[in-house]
Amino acid sequence: MATAERLERLFGANPKVTFTLVSDTNALLFTPMLAEVAGSSLEPTHISSSLRTSLRRTQVVRGRVIGIDLEKRCVSLAMNGRLRGTSTQSDVTEELLFDHLVLALGSVTNYPSATRKAKEFAFDFKTLLDAMRIRNRVIDMFERADRESDPGRRRELLTFVIAGGGFAGVELAGALNDFARGILADYLNLRVGDVCVILVHARDRILPELSERLGRYALERMTARGVTFKLNERLADARTGAVILESGEEIRTQTLVWTAGSVPNPLLGLLPINRDNRGAVIVDGRLAVPGHQGLWALGDCAACSDGMTGRPSPPTAQFALREARALADNIHASLNGKELKPFRFRSLGALCVIGHHTACAELTVPFLREKSVQFSGLFAWLMWRGIYLSKLPGLDRKVRVLTDWVIELFFPRDIVQTIELHEKVAHDENLA
Repeated sequence: MATAERLERLFGANPKVTFTLVSDTNALLFTPMLAEVAGSSLEPTHISSSLRTSLRRTQVVRGRVIGIDLEKRCVSLAMNGRLRGTSTQSDVTEELLFDHLVLALGSVTNYPSATRKAKEFAFDFKTLLDAMRIRNRVIDMFERADRESDPGRRRELLTFVIAGGGFAGVELAGALNDFARGILADYLNLRVGDVCVILVHARDRILPELSERLGRYALERMTARGVTFKLNERLADARTGAVILESGEEIRTQTLVWTAGSVPNPLLGLLPINRDNRGAVIVDGRLAVPGHQGLWALGDCAACSDGMTGRPSPPTAQFALREARALADNIHASLNGKELKPFRFRSLGALCVIGHHTACAELTVPFLREKSVQFSGLFAWLMWRGIYLSKLPGLDRKVRVLTDWVIELFFPRDIVQTIELHEKVAHDENLA
C-alpha cells in the first residue's frame, strides 16, 4: 500500500499511468497493535484501514494470487472473496497484465519439519483473524474452566503456551497475561493460581533483537507478573491437550500459539528467479530483481542489502516502509529515463511492550555511529503508544484507538466473544 500511495503522489493525475493493488483483504492491518487485539485492549477493526479510502486513483482488486507468468507479464487471481488460503471449485480466475510488477507478498508462519505436527494444534499470529481467534480461545477456555471441578483439568484449560521469544511472542505473552488475570473477577470459581502463561524460546534470552540488558529486564518484569519462561527449549511434539518439549517435559494445555519464525510467501518458489536460503527474492540495491525488466520486490519477501551499511535489511515494517518509498521513486525514475538510486536507511531503533504499562526501548542516536539509547518502564510504554498512534493510518483510526485506550483505564476488558468467520464459510459451503 505504501508503494501504491507513493506512486500516486509521484505520477499525480498522469492519465498514461494506471496502478492496481491486489490484496486478499480490503484493508491494511497495523500489525504493531495486533497483540492488543488478542488481549482485548483494542477493537479489531480499529487497527485496520480501508485500502480504497487510503488510495485515491489505484484500482484495488480483492483476490488471491495463484500464479505469475513473467514471460506473458500477467498475474493470475482467484476471485472468490473467501478467507485467505482457501480454494474451492467455484473460484473465478482473472488475469491482470502488467508493465511493472512489485512483489510485496510478505511472509507466512514457518513450522520446522521437527515440529510440523504442531501446525495441527497451534494458532498462528499474523493476521487480524488470528488475533480474534486467540482472544476468543482465551475467553472460551475461561468459560469452560469456570464449570470444571477437577483442579488439574482446570489448570490445563487455563495454561496458554506461546512458542517464540521474539517481539511477537513477548508482546503476545504480556498481553494475554494481563488479559487473563484481568478478567478473573468475572469468573467466581477461578483463582489466580489457575492461570499460567508459558513462553517457550530456543535461545538463552528473550528479545534477541534488543540488547542483553533490556532482554533481561523484560524477563524479570514479566516473570514478576506471572509469566513462565522455558528458555533453551524447543517444541518437539504436540497433541490434543499437551505439548512436549525437547527435554522431555510435557505441558498440559489446550492452547498453543506459534510465533517462532516466518518464511517468505511460498508462491515465490514458483517463479524462475534467484532466491536466498530463506526463499526470499534476491534484489539489487535498487530493489529490482536482476535479469527481469520491470520486476521489483520489497519487504519480508525480498532479500535486500542496505546501501548505507551493506548489511541485509531486517524484515521489519520500519525498513519495509522506506523500501516502498525508494522502490516507487525508482519506478518513477525508470519511466522518465532518470538514474535509479540505491536503498539507504539506518534503523531508528526498536520498541517492545511487555505488558502492564511497561515497555523496552532502544533508540539510535543519529550523530553517534553504532550507539543507542536504552531505557524501559512506564516512559518507554508511553513512548511506544505515542509513536505507534502517530503512525497509525487515518485520523479516524487514531481517534478510535485513543478512545479504546482511555476506556481501558476506567473499565474492565470486554469478554464478549466475536463471531468465528470460518464457521460461517463452512456452513455456506455445506449448504451449497
